[in-house]
Amino acid sequence: MRYLIVSGSFFDAGGLAMIKGAMNGIKSLDEKAEFRSLHRRIHHKKGICETYTEPAQNKKAFKWADVILDIGGLCAGQSNKYDWLKLRKKYDKPYVWMSQSFQFVDKRLLEGTIIVCRGKRTAQLVKNAGFNCEIAPDLSFLVEPRKWTGKKYKRVFSTHFPKNIAQMYNICNKNTDIQVIEKPGYRREGEYWEPRLPIDSFTGPVEDNFGLIESVNEVHTARYQIACAAILAGIKPALYTTGDEKYNEKYLDLMDFHGNTAKELREAAMISCEAAVNAGK
Repeated sequence: MRYLIVSGSFFDAGGLAMIKGAMNGIKSLDEKAEFRSLHRRIHHKKGICETYTEPAQNKKAFKWADVILDIGGLCAGQSNKYDWLKLRKKYDKPYVWMSQSFQFVDKRLLEGTIIVCRGKRTAQLVKNAGFNCEIAPDLSFLVEPRKWTGKKYKRVFSTHFPKNIAQMYNICNKNTDIQVIEKPGYRREGEYWEPRLPIDSFTGPVEDNFGLIESVNEVHTARYQIACAAILAGIKPALYTTGDEKYNEKYLDLMDFHGNTAKELREAAMISCEAAVNAGK
C-alpha cells in the first residue's frame, strides 16, 4: 500500500524518530509498503522517502496515497490539518492519527478518522468527545538503536528553549556529559530551538542518538523523543517541562510506560502500525 506521511519533519530528529519508527513497524506488516511525505520545505531532508511540497502539492499527494498517516505526535489544532481533513473527505482516504496526543478535541478533525492515542489521559479526552480510540506509546519506541562506539559518557542532556531548563546549566559537567541536539542551528522567536550547554554535543542519525542514550547512566531532557529513548533503554529520564499543565499531560502519559521492557514497549507501539495497515485494507 501507499502511505502518505503528514505532520512529520525530516529536519528535526525528534520528528524523524517517529517517522522511522512508523516505517519500521509498517514494513514488518506490509512488505510492499511505499512511503511519501507531505511537508513544507523547512521540514525537508533528503534520503528518507520521496516528498510533496505543502501546500502546492496537497491534492497530488492525497490522490497518490492509499492511507494518510498523521505522525505529528501532538495535535494542537494546527491550521493545515483542517485542509488535510477536507482532502481526506474529498478523495475518500482513510486518515490515521498514529500514536497521538491531543491538547483539545475538535470534532471537525476527528470525525471519520482512526485514532490512536499516546496515553490514557489524551485517550480520555478523545473518548469524552464521543470518539473511539486505541492507546499505543510513541512511535519512536520502534527505532532500532545503533550501538554507541564513541567516547563513554555518564549523562545525556537535551534542551528546548520554551522549557524550564535553567537547572541544566548548574548540574552539567563538561568532563562526563554530552548534549544531544536534534534540530541543529534552528531558531524560533529569536531563540535557538535547543540552547547549547557548555559540554560536548552530538548531532547524528536517530539510531545513533538512541544508541548514545542507551550507553549512559542518566538522561536529562526537555525533548519528548529523547525521553522515549531513555525509557526504551530502561532509564527513567529527568524531565524538564513547561508551566502549562495541559501541555505537560503528554509527559505524564509517557511516564506511565516507564518500567516496561523494550519488548513490551515495541509490542504496544505496533498497535499504531497495525491500525495504519488495516485502514488501507
